[in-house]
Amino acid sequence: MASVHPFPRIGFKSFFPLACILGILCSCQPEKPKENIPYSVETARPTEMNVPILQEWVGHLTGTVNASILPQISGYLKSQDYQNGAMVKKGDILFHIDDQSFRDQVRQAEARLSEAKAQLQQQEYDKNIYAPLAAKDIVSKQKYEDTALAVEAAKASLLASQAALSLAQQNLAYTVITSPIDGVAGIATVQQGDLVSPEGKSMTEVSSINPIRLNFSVSQEQWLKQTGNQGTQKAGQPGITNGSELEVILSEGKTYPHQARVVAIDSAFNPTTGTIRIQANLPNEDSLLRPGMFVRVRARIGEEQHALTVPVQAIISMQGRFFIVTVDDRNKPHMIPIKVGGKIGNRQVVIPIVPNSVTTDSQVVVEGVQQAMIAAAEGTTTLMVKPYDPENKTL
Repeated sequence: MASVHPFPRIGFKSFFPLACILGILCSCQPEKPKENIPYSVETARPTEMNVPILQEWVGHLTGTVNASILPQISGYLKSQDYQNGAMVKKGDILFHIDDQSFRDQVRQAEARLSEAKAQLQQQEYDKNIYAPLAAKDIVSKQKYEDTALAVEAAKASLLASQAALSLAQQNLAYTVITSPIDGVAGIATVQQGDLVSPEGKSMTEVSSINPIRLNFSVSQEQWLKQTGNQGTQKAGQPGITNGSELEVILSEGKTYPHQARVVAIDSAFNPTTGTIRIQANLPNEDSLLRPGMFVRVRARIGEEQHALTVPVQAIISMQGRFFIVTVDDRNKPHMIPIKVGGKIGNRQVVIPIVPNSVTTDSQVVVEGVQQAMIAAAEGTTTLMVKPYDPENKTL
């Protein structure tokens, strides 16, 4: 007789659907809630400060004096006596022009002068002979008067000969071309054997570069915004005036160690460009700066009173818009849209777009800004807040 099992057998095909159902049921069990760990941030309160208003312009450098070297006479260039780009002193020889013909002119003028002196001596001798004879009517007065006139003509001829000799000597001296100023001599535009003349091109240029001249232009709007545009600038007074100091930033972004001082402001605005020209002198003892360079010029044109400032690291920039994150009394973060103003040290002026959304009582996130942004986006997260202490920060 066949044995009878007390429990029915369950085959693999029958077990598989049951396992799936159990798995689904298990998956539907609610997950254990994750532990909500608040982000840790550091906050500081905005500070009211008087912040200088700075304005920048692009300027270019030229020599304080730029002397174009042109010959005073026509002749063939004999030699160049300086190295291109070298520093030269006033009186240093730059060029020699062939002087042979000018030496001949000097000798010729000297001979004519000697002839004129001899002629004058002869005429004066004749006059002295005829004077007593004319008084005794031994010779006619007409003869004496003719001799006297000949003396005056000889004197005039002597003066002309002296002037001709002086001119010849001067032209001979002009064959040696010297630097009229201390400065840097540019690359020569002529070479040995060239015919040079006063009507020709400049042979080179010597520029005085210590101090070097800084030139820039200010628009009407920028000029009217400044507050210190009356008279000579006093200590601490903002604006651009004669004597005011300017900060100079080189093309590589570094601030030049010396400040420029304004020496000239044009008398009128250019009606075509709507700008006024300003010139300043900039110390250049090591000759680092050269004419033709472009720099940025920065000036203090005013002062913003009682401006709200926060540490610069608190500023968030996104697609041309600026924000800060504040924390309310329940430690919840909020993104506040702002405009940024000037900077003073490591602090940035902030101007809230919504009035009174940022005050000196606000708590602004300085450290942990990214975490605060995420928490503000979630909307329900609170922060762990502690005061910002810049003294404990390592650079």
